[in-house]
Amino acid sequence: MNFNEYKHNLGIGSVHTNGQRHSFEAQGLIEQTWNDDPSSVIGYFYDYYTDDEPDKNTYLHPEESKTKIPVELKYILTSYRSLAKDEVDSRIMFKPSYRCNIPYYKERFAKLTDSTFPTGLYLDLKNQKGIWQRWLVINTADANNHDFPTWSILPCGHRFQWVADGKKCQVWGVERSQSS
Repeated sequence: MNFNEYKHNLGIGSVHTNGQRHSFEAQGLIEQTWNDDPSSVIGYFYDYYTDDEPDKNTYLHPEESKTKIPVELKYILTSYRSLAKDEVDSRIMFKPSYRCNIPYYKERFAKLTDSTFPTGLYLDLKNQKGIWQRWLVINTADANNHDFPTWSILPCGHRFQWVADGKKCQVWGVERSQSS
């Protein structure tokens, strides 16, 4: 390793305070240990328009899809108190180096709803039995944590149906209520 590579690995020149240096080092550690972490999984992002299995909620086949986008993430179970009354608080986190690679997100979501990636997208994850299940990304779980953000997700358990312009429409979603 030459001196310039050593300086880059330490973050010299790109960070200016001790807090920034600690954040830079922590991000590097997360990147290096990502694949060895048992909470590291592959998920598949998509939206309502690119859903090629609209009639299914479980037993999905995202690895065979041409429209679902694979992404490495961590599935984090934070507590048994949740956004939905009978669900545990589940979150996802991306690698610090990950950047949104979904070309339609800005047009379909960010501009229309002023949301941040990946809020509003569906996510296929394997459950404990190895069965692919549909989830919905709800919101940023901790808006104050800019270095290591997480997003709350809930399993889709309801199919909402309606008639618009004489055509039957349907979308998978979550019932969001809290009794406490």
